[in-house]
This record gives sequence, structure tokens and C-alpha cells, in this order.
Amino acid sequence: MGWLLFDRGSRRLSVFDGAAPDSPGLFVGPPIQSWPAHNDTDSRSNGRWPPGLYRWSHYNPHGDMGAPPVCFSTALGCQGIHVFAVAGRPGLGIHAGRTRGAGSSVGGVTMGCIRVSDQAMTAINALHTHDRITLIDVL
Repeated sequence: MGWLLFDRGSRRLSVFDGAAPDSPGLFVGPPIQSWPAHNDTDSRSNGRWPPGLYRWSHYNPHGDMGAPPVCFSTALGCQGIHVFAVAGRPGLGIHAGRTRGAGSSVGGVTMGCIRVSDQAMTAINALHTHDRITLIDVL
């Protein structure tokens, strides 16, 4: 099973293979992949994602965002969102969006989610199809 680590200090999201940690910040071995990411939030949001371990809840493809190139600039991008079970914060997840295109870097602020590039979401979605994401560790 795969799992994710978001390190707010380094502004990176990494994916790991194998057993997920049972304590925050407890991981062994190098990540399979790592990408720039952020948890910069809009002033109207409920704030950034709280530190801790969170179980994967579901994936929402968000087809309502449209198809490329229109979807790149939308709130969630072209690749949907992986949502995690965060108490009191329904809908927090990992997604792309708010960019000018597929080759763009990480987009703008979120309403509490962790934002990655479209390329990162493509890789995360591909991984999830054969090695389900079970958890995220937010530092």
C-alpha cells in the first residue's frame, strides 16, 4: 500500500511504498517520488491542514472542472482530488489546479487542501490505480 507525506517545511509531497506509519513523522526509506506542494490557504478558508496522520477516504474525479485546457485554471484542476478523513474538516485533500497549463508549476491558494502540480496528480492517480493510497502524514 502507498502513503503520502506532506512536509510543510520543505513544501514537498512525497509518496512511499509499504506499510504506513503509525505515528506522525515516523517513516523509513526514501520516497518513490516527491514533488513541490503547498498548503497556502485563502483568507476565507478554515486555515491550513492540521498536522497528523489521516486515512484516505475517497477519490472524486470532478469531471465538472471540464477538460484541458480549461480545467488547468480551475480550483481542482484536471485530475480530481484524493480526499482524506480529517475530523471537522470534510473535503480536505490533495489536488492540482489554478495553473496556466499542464507544464505549469504548483498553483495558487486553496481552501485548506494541499496543492500539487498537474504532473504530480497524474503520477499520484497512476500509483493509486495499482497501489492504493491509504494515508497521509502531514508535518
